[in-house]
Amino acid sequence: MFHFLKEAVRIGVAAIIFATVGSLPALGQTPGSNPIITDCYTADPAPLVVGNTVYLYNDHDFGSNNSTYVMYDYRIYSSTDMMNWTSYGTVLSYTNFAWATNSAWATQCIGPVNGKYYWYCCLFGYNSYYGHNIGVAVSASPTGPFQDALGVPLVTDSMTASFGGDVWPTIDPTVLTDTNGVTWLGWGHGKFYLAQLATNLISLASPILCYSNLPYYTEGPWLHRHGNLYYLSYASSINGGTEQIRYATAPSVTGPWTPRGLVTGYANNSYTIQDGIIEFNGQSYFFYHNGALPGGSSFNRSVCLDYLYYNPDGTIQPVIQTTNGTSVVPRNDNLTAGVAANPVPLGGATNVPWSPALSWTPGSNAVAHAVYLGTRSNAVAQATFASPEYQGISPTTNSSPAVLALQTVYFWRVDEIRGTNITPGPVWSFTTTGSLLAHRYSFKESGGTNIGDSIGGAAWNGSLPNGVCFPAVN
Repeated sequence: MFHFLKEAVRIGVAAIIFATVGSLPALGQTPGSNPIITDCYTADPAPLVVGNTVYLYNDHDFGSNNSTYVMYDYRIYSSTDMMNWTSYGTVLSYTNFAWATNSAWATQCIGPVNGKYYWYCCLFGYNSYYGHNIGVAVSASPTGPFQDALGVPLVTDSMTASFGGDVWPTIDPTVLTDTNGVTWLGWGHGKFYLAQLATNLISLASPILCYSNLPYYTEGPWLHRHGNLYYLSYASSINGGTEQIRYATAPSVTGPWTPRGLVTGYANNSYTIQDGIIEFNGQSYFFYHNGALPGGSSFNRSVCLDYLYYNPDGTIQPVIQTTNGTSVVPRNDNLTAGVAANPVPLGGATNVPWSPALSWTPGSNAVAHAVYLGTRSNAVAQATFASPEYQGISPTTNSSPAVLALQTVYFWRVDEIRGTNITPGPVWSFTTTGSLLAHRYSFKESGGTNIGDSIGGAAWNGSLPNGVCFPAVN
């Protein structure tokens, strides 16, 4: 009786939610501009190429209170031109899995394999499957209908318990079929797990491998192959901060994995970011989510799409998140970028604040800029991405470095980037001010002590008796 009532409640509540929550008015934006999905809040995009069509499998956010993840179902979209997307609505939900109770999280579908499509989903279970699990649904069509292929989870939290603890080990499945026909399933929060799937694609055929040394690995893995390299991209968080996408490459799907750095930075208005990478009609694409739709947030997200480009050595060029998306034509890397000019501060400027805003006029054809800053002219002139003078990639024409030292000569350089074409800029210089502002010290009485320097210098070691204040400074 308890199970029957619980099942009735599950289906009834889900039906009400699916019918009444999550729709958004059409924005009337340019096809291909971001976000590409605007009829509801979507997240964790998982694209699949089938012939001349890209199918896009997404989670569906219902987090109207903007305080927690409320996700009950999955939605599918398709496109043949990467600009116009057709919605198939809600195709699968947690109610399709008798062992699941809620939390339809990240997902990926593959196929066709022997005429079928296999959709791997993260779902929260109950009773003996309490916790996060990975289930698999199967269909003869990429748009469904899908049915639970097993009646039980494929992967459960208990299967990775021996590797040591994470609160959500069994989330975010990713699937890759290798060139030899072997299919691999990856997943994991805190650690990346990998196992070979059997030929039936609904059971594991190998022990589970655990990778715990990927820099800042958090969640959301995505496996793909380009040329002779295997790629693992993933959401990364430093000390619990907002996520970015990093990646590693390997000569085989089992590694060894070499960290390669960032693919892209923080998502607009969203703590999380998760990606999907494909090649379609000779062009590579980068799917991700942000919180840019009206009413959006970390719990009401929206799927976006930008072009992705590789360097000749197989490394990925930093992806610049845009609002134009694929509404503009892909980049032509045969064009050479020009040279940055008109620096601010002007070359040789003095009395520059110790927290300057650097800006410049871009040269022709540049799409991004590498910024370098240091105290040695020769070091700045010869600096590379690996040098300590490197300040990062700027998609705009400005950069704000960290607080600088007083009365110090600084040298800086801006390189113009267009694909593999990088045009080094000249080295400019400026001198920071040698005087202190009136309010350098920030006073906070705490037992009459602990007076700090607001720009990071030595703290003032005097004391203030309780009730005594400095006179105001105008």
